[in-house]
Amino acid sequence: MPLKRDGVKLPTIAIEFNAVHKDEVESAVRPLIERVGNTGEVFVCTDPTPDVQRQRRCYYGTLVGDLTAIQRRAAGWGWQINQVSLIR
Repeated sequence: MPLKRDGVKLPTIAIEFNAVHKDEVESAVRPLIERVGNTGEVFVCTDPTPDVQRQRRCYYGTLVGDLTAIQRRAAGWGWQINQVSLIR
């Protein structure tokens, strides 16, 4: 029997740069990687408009995945990371 645990599903957001030049990705991502890495927390607010649902558009947590993986895409270069939020 699988172990199941009921609980809150934490919101996750994907942060990505698509279809840009490799040097643009590196200049945007390298300071983030050097400062935060996979252990520091990042705050992301996708739309700071002051309304009732603003908290649902805000994420605070660590980055999950390979931070250094800048990959070739069809329209240029890209980088993607996921963030699991610690707040709901």
